[in-house]
Amino acid sequence: MISNIPALTGLINTAGMVVIYYAFLRGMKELIHPLSALWWIAIGINLLGFVFFCLGEAAHGLSAASATLLPLIYLPLGILLLVWYRGRLGDVGMWMIIRI
Repeated sequence: MISNIPALTGLINTAGMVVIYYAFLRGMKELIHPLSALWWIAIGINLLGFVFFCLGEAAHGLSAASATLLPLIYLPLGILLLVWYRGRLGDVGMWMIIRI
């Protein structure tokens, strides 16, 4: 039922990713390398992609551009998490690289 309404599906996906990125941002705040700027950029690109998606046909090129920018943030985030942290946080870095 939800897949019949693309904007609602996009909202759910975007909200989920933004919540996850914000949770990482907050959780890593006290660490040596919090990567705050990269998390904020990831949040911004996700929100921007949703806005462009909602604008419809006129913004399909911009929506594609924002989707292309997201892996450019995922790669440094994943690599830095993998290099700087061990355990589950390092595993998250590996999964971010694999997701690309």
